[in-house]
Amino acid sequence: HICNRLRPMIRSKDWDRIDRMLQQHQHTTTSSAPSSRSATDIGSIEEILQVIISNGLQFDILKNIDDDGAKAVFFMLVRIGGKNLVMAKDQTTKGQGGNSSLHIMCDYKNPQVDVISSIVEVGGLDIVMAKNNYGDNSLHRACKNNASIDVVSKLIEVGGKNSLWQKIRKGGIHFMLHVKTMQRLT
Repeated sequence: HICNRLRPMIRSKDWDRIDRMLQQHQHTTTSSAPSSRSATDIGSIEEILQVIISNGLQFDILKNIDDDGAKAVFFMLVRIGGKNLVMAKDQTTKGQGGNSSLHIMCDYKNPQVDVISSIVEVGGLDIVMAKNNYGDNSLHRACKNNASIDVVSKLIEVGGKNSLWQKIRKGGIHFMLHVKTMQRLT
């Protein structure tokens, strides 16, 4: 099973091996008959992406995003997985499910603008406005965690004023929990 091969590579931070595997299988088509595959073939890139998304493995990679190798693998996954990958929600985090890749990045104390930008470029307004199980969009998470002005500006640029005033599940209009972030905008 692909997941049984990928998970240990992610845990051991074997980014070069994951990168090689993705590149090797990027040109494999789903039309290959399973009976014609060798025992060591793990499938097409489409099958690998489906396993990554359905098992939330992209979120495990994001947890290591400060590592250049993990970042390169994540960028490759975003490039080949597109909107399906970035819009997928993490249902594995107990009590905090429903976070997209963008939510997870905005939860970091210092989210990287280039990673945020790559996610937003693919997911557009849909990813910026997507809510987690608590009703937070990514801008809410970024503000709560005092993200840089560059990150907040990028999210507002795409989400507009609607992202500032989007209602959250707990009721009412969310008035940007952290005034410090708003002060940095002026």
